[in-house]
Amino acid sequence: MKCPNCGKELLDGHMYCEVCGGEINLVPEFEAEVEESMAVSIQGILDTVESDMDESEKPQDEETQEERAPVKKSSAGFFLSSGFVAILIFVLTAAIAGGYTIWNHSTFLHEMLVEYHLDDGNYDKAISYMQEIIDRNPDKISHRFNLGSIYMETGQEEKALELYKRLIVDSRYTLDEQIAAAEKVVEYYTAKEDYAGAAEFLATLQDRNIQLAFLEYMSSSVTFSQTEGTYPSLITLKLSSDGIGSIHYTTDGTVPTGDSEEFQSTIFLEAGENVISAVFINEYGVCGPVVTKTYFIESKQVSPPEVVTYSGTYNCPVRIEIIRNSSTRIYYTTDGTAPDMNSNLYIGNLYVPAGKSVYKFIAVDKKGEISEVVTRDFNIVLDTDMTDEDAEALLVEHLINQGGVSDGSGHLVQDENHILIYEYLYPMTVAVGQDCYYFAEVLRDTTTLEQHRTGRYFGVDIRTGAIYDLH
Repeated sequence: MKCPNCGKELLDGHMYCEVCGGEINLVPEFEAEVEESMAVSIQGILDTVESDMDESEKPQDEETQEERAPVKKSSAGFFLSSGFVAILIFVLTAAIAGGYTIWNHSTFLHEMLVEYHLDDGNYDKAISYMQEIIDRNPDKISHRFNLGSIYMETGQEEKALELYKRLIVDSRYTLDEQIAAAEKVVEYYTAKEDYAGAAEFLATLQDRNIQLAFLEYMSSSVTFSQTEGTYPSLITLKLSSDGIGSIHYTTDGTVPTGDSEEFQSTIFLEAGENVISAVFINEYGVCGPVVTKTYFIESKQVSPPEVVTYSGTYNCPVRIEIIRNSSTRIYYTTDGTAPDMNSNLYIGNLYVPAGKSVYKFIAVDKKGEISEVVTRDFNIVLDTDMTDEDAEALLVEHLINQGGVSDGSGHLVQDENHILIYEYLYPMTVAVGQDCYYFAEVLRDTTTLEQHRTGRYFGVDIRTGAIYDLH
């Protein structure tokens, strides 16, 4: 504390300034209204004490005297015993008599009075004192939360919700404090298992950052990857949502429900009119708005394969992933030529070989119509000194030791009319426990040049040389 005359710091407990000698007056004028309010409060406490004392002076039988009544405790943990009341009376009396600044600058007494009136069932008084605390500390959100709790405890839920909603948009408070206020409202709805009410409340919030804290309760709208309208060629459609849940859709103009087809990856739009209706359903079964968009596709061309594995250089095994349309089949080549219906049929689990390669893909519908060609270029440079030739040599040596081939070189076998050569084709790079070179064993007839796979597949660990039997 500083001297009001010269501004020097005062020593604790001194009533005179040691520098200027000025007298320190700690007793400012006290407001008559405050004095009257405290006097009334003291009188109420005295009445309570007198009532308790009257009860204690009544004669009791021996058994009753042994069973002492429990001490009354408020929700904040204060014990309203005669000792507590005596202390409170002393503090209040001192405040009235001396005008001490604790009443003007502290909420301590008000908080005790709030607890007192709550325990006494005088909720209007408790709320009145709580409001005075808020008026003294308008920027402290915890006091407003306490008022909201009183509203909730006394069955005034609408007032509590309105209070919390005002705090959410009050710029005086931080984002975390606003989220805490929103959480109070969400807790109210979820305690009643009114998840639709929680979703409706969250939809009204303007601050996206607050909404993101409660995604599991939101019933978001579905976003379409393509703008509805007319397209000259076939397109694919993706659906997404910000919430946590699932998207369900229909293609026949009906309203989607939780029993409708669930969106997984891609919707292939056919030639003609396509009406797509979609709805998001959160984890609590609350549906968002149904969104319907119409697309008209002029072209009858088959939609090309959606190859989601992109071209590029990789230093790890790469599996080519293609999203397949159930109404088409996919064929591919690896020699740079355009594929047709006699090319390799894609059935999944297609790994890229080591080194450089070019893959071309087409989709063919049930009528034999062919799509445009989709091309992917890859360069697989594994993080190893082992080449695919080294891996094949290790595999052949392993098969010789296992008796898997009859010729000393590990490649040749003979029958009465032909010489058959074991070959290990397609040195793909796959991940099977470890990164591996992948080989398919084939037999090639040296006379007819025909070849067929034996059904045996092997992997060679690119770092340890370990052999894996993959068939």
